[in-house]
Amino acid sequence: MNRKTAIKLSEYKGFGGSFHDSVSHASMFRDYKPYNFGVKTAQLFSSSLKNDLVNKKFTWMTIASGNFHVLPGGTDDYEWEVMGDANVDFRITELLVDASAQNGKDGQSFPIALDKPWLHEPAIILSEDPDAPMLRIIGYPEPLNANSWKYEVELQSGDPNDWMPSELISPDRLFTRQSTAVADEDNQKYGPDQYGQMTKLRSWTGQFANKIEFTDKFVRMEIAAAKKGTKNTEKYSFGGKTYSDAIASGYIYQASLKQDGKSEKIETGVFITKAEARLLERCERDREMMMEFGRLQKTEDRDTSRPIKIAPGWRQLARDFSLA
Repeated sequence: MNRKTAIKLSEYKGFGGSFHDSVSHASMFRDYKPYNFGVKTAQLFSSSLKNDLVNKKFTWMTIASGNFHVLPGGTDDYEWEVMGDANVDFRITELLVDASAQNGKDGQSFPIALDKPWLHEPAIILSEDPDAPMLRIIGYPEPLNANSWKYEVELQSGDPNDWMPSELISPDRLFTRQSTAVADEDNQKYGPDQYGQMTKLRSWTGQFANKIEFTDKFVRMEIAAAKKGTKNTEKYSFGGKTYSDAIASGYIYQASLKQDGKSEKIETGVFITKAEARLLERCERDREMMMEFGRLQKTEDRDTSRPIKIAPGWRQLARDFSLA
């Protein structure tokens, strides 16, 4: 409907048919949204774990140790908020003095350039070197460009021989606001304040699937073998030990997913039961590998155009943390 007397904010359309999926459910009830965990600072899963203790170390550190969250049914997206440090960094944008100067010596003021205009007298700032003198802001900043402001400062020190190395006020060095200093009477100067940054982030969980199919005749053959109780009895000796014949009939070997470097013996008559357990182990192994090597990705199935979501693994998360 094309209205000229009102602004259409939303429209609820009719639905019908015999097939409904998650998209139609979300459209009908308009209730799908990412699960919000609220504000998260950090969550530590485990301090250390030797690789030889378990074959699925990330499963052990999370699900097996109770360190996990359960999303509502049908929801695979989640959000959380991260708070930045309230002690905001002020970054030096350029060096405004000579590189060899003894800045601030004999009580002389000197200029520095910072990336934010939030400071003014009587604020006091500290460099990355806690043993260097702090700096007292004088007056208010002057803009140098859209991302840089010039401050006049002097040392917070009563020693005339103290000075600030130019290395500490060079580009990309950091300062933080630490204190103020004002007159003991009739003061009219007050320090500024600042507030930390908050970021809202979103990610998702991945899905895994494996299957095995049997014909009706295969099932009947397994039932018959189970009733007959067929066991392999063919043996051979090597090095003083007796082994089952590796090429005899009645069983197969399969690489174990529970113990690296081991094989599992599967006999006829119990293959379907073993295969069912194997599928669960395979799905858990798929999850374990993605928990380590996966990279955040959202694509779609080529045949159905359904979304495929892959969650980030530990290695990608660790790279993100190192660059944060």
